[in-house]
Amino acid sequence: MIKVKTLKINQEKCVKSLFGVIILSIFLYVYMVNVVTFNVLSRSSLVKSISAIESGNSDLETNLISLDRQNSRELATEFGLSQPIINNTIVVRDYGTRLTLNE
Repeated sequence: MIKVKTLKINQEKCVKSLFGVIILSIFLYVYMVNVVTFNVLSRSSLVKSISAIESGNSDLETNLISLDRQNSRELATEFGLSQPIINNTIVVRDYGTRLTLNE
């Protein structure tokens, strides 16, 4: 005769652990949904603040361009800017003092 081993399962312990897993799964699901919702809300607020900053930047660029076109040569000399001094020095050498290779 063949002996068959039977497993004795504690039904009360099995049901408790199953309910524990279900409760833990529900809490994890609620936590993940809250994290996703929080990330979406923070991203939308970031998009709004970035668009506000970009519009401010474009206004500043427009002001800079308009101010740049108002500059003139008289204003530059008034602030102390001047033409650079160009020193044209010409050195003439005789044939004997030139540096040459393979004459």
